[in-house]
Amino acid sequence: MAPGRGRGRKPSGTSNFVEAPITEYERSRNKEIMKNNRELEMLGIKTLVPIVNNTSVKRKGEDHKVSRSLYTGQESGPESEDCEGEEVISKDKCLKNQKNREKVLLQHCIGSQCYIAQAHVVKREKYKDVEPIAIDLFKDFHCSKNKGFNDPIKKAIADIEAIMVKPAQDGEQPMSVNHAVSEVVKSTAFLQVAGIQSNSNNISKGGTSSKVQEL
Repeated sequence: MAPGRGRGRKPSGTSNFVEAPITEYERSRNKEIMKNNRELEMLGIKTLVPIVNNTSVKRKGEDHKVSRSLYTGQESGPESEDCEGEEVISKDKCLKNQKNREKVLLQHCIGSQCYIAQAHVVKREKYKDVEPIAIDLFKDFHCSKNKGFNDPIKKAIADIEAIMVKPAQDGEQPMSVNHAVSEVVKSTAFLQVAGIQSNSNNISKGGTSSKVQEL
C-alpha cells in the first residue's frame, strides 16, 4: 500500500475523512496521461493541451449564448424592442377605441364598413337604386340582425317621428324628415351620407335651407 493511503483513523484534532484507495482504472489512466505528456514534450508541442482546453471552453460559452437567444426568447435587440413597443401601442389603441365606443349611445350595426360603403350596398340591394329617406337609412344602419333595435335606437326613432308629426306653427312649413333626423342624430358621418349637411347653421327650423328643400 502506498504511503499516506492507509485506512487508519487520523490523529485527534484532524478531520475524520478517510481517503479511498485508488482504483485500478485510475492507476492505468494516470500512467496513460503521463505517457502522452512525455510524448508531446518530445515532439515539442507542449501547448497543445491548453489550446484544446481553451478552445473547448470558448466554444461551449458561444453555444450557450446562441441556445439562450434561440430558445429562451430573451432577445434584447432593437427588433424585439420595436415589437414590444408595437404591442403596447396596439393594446392602448384597442382600449381607447373600446372606451370611445362605450360613450356612443347610437351605435351602428354595420361592422367594420364605413357609412358610405354600407349606403351604397343598401341602396343597390334593398331600394333598387331609389334614393331612401334619411330615417330609413338610420334604421338600416342601426338594426341588428339578431337583436333588432336596442333601447337608445328605439328612443331616437321615436324622437324623430315625434318631430316629424309635430304641428307647424302659423307661417312655418312642416318639419322635413332630414331636419328631424338632424335634430336627434349628431353623427356627422351619417348626416353626410344621408345627404344632410353637418353644419347646423345651414338647416333652419322652418325648413328654409335650400339643401333640405331639395331633399
